[in-house]
Amino acid sequence: MCFGGYMNYFKVVCLIFAGILIYLLTKVIIEKNENAISMVKILGYKNGEIASLYLLSTTWMVIISAVATSFLGVKALEVVWKIIIGQMDGWIPAHIPSITIVWIVLMILAAYLVVMFIDYTRIRKIPMDEALKNVE
Repeated sequence: MCFGGYMNYFKVVCLIFAGILIYLLTKVIIEKNENAISMVKILGYKNGEIASLYLLSTTWMVIISAVATSFLGVKALEVVWKIIIGQMDGWIPAHIPSITIVWIVLMILAAYLVVMFIDYTRIRKIPMDEALKNVE
């Protein structure tokens, strides 16, 4: 029985979930800082500068998290596989090539680039007068 087709489907589903999760997290960050982004626009910062302020730290965290969790996920999968196979009569080794980890990280970063483009357009659409309306 070959699981190749299922694994391709699983990769696409995981990529979509990663994109949705990253989108929701960055959306919360931008929504919580709408007033500050509007104020920075009033002070004369350009959209690219504002995006680098709010998205650069998120970018570093996504890169670090993608690399760390990919390695941890592969190691956890190997441990769980040994436990499952240890209960059977035969033995099938779990071999996950290093290039697979690289592909995982690259797919997560590709999903993040799409989300970053969406977030950049969201930052561009925040009006300057938002900060002046919400002065407390």
